[in-house]
Amino acid sequence: MSLCQDRQIKGFLLFLTLFALLFVGTATVLTIYQVNGAEALWLKHDEAVSSSLLEQGVPKEVIAVAFTNTDISEDGRSLLAAAGLGKQSESSMRPYFNQFQRSAFCTMLLEKEAIVSTGRQNIAKLHQRGLLLSFTAEL
Repeated sequence: MSLCQDRQIKGFLLFLTLFALLFVGTATVLTIYQVNGAEALWLKHDEAVSSSLLEQGVPKEVIAVAFTNTDISEDGRSLLAAAGLGKQSESSMRPYFNQFQRSAFCTMLLEKEAIVSTGRQNIAKLHQRGLLLSFTAEL
């Protein structure tokens, strides 16, 4: 008998395929969620910096040019390093980055619980229908 003709193997392969699709779908949704979260936090950071610069009397044109500039100079790096915001600074010194880390960690924990409980429910349903081998009931 061919492996593809066995009913239990077909059911198990269907389960594996559906689980893989669920995994990829969840990863896609989480990625979209994290990108949107990072974009919102980046925008908040830019708004906070521009507000602070405006309050200190920096002209609007200079701020607009600074935010659209893509060139990095050594003076800019040394200024951030002197302020404690360089490459080696701790994440707690960067409030928006720290907030993003907490948000990402909470999302990861919530989604992990949802995936595990859904996976257990799917296994139980397949076992009830007789689509899984009997040894999976012991797991």
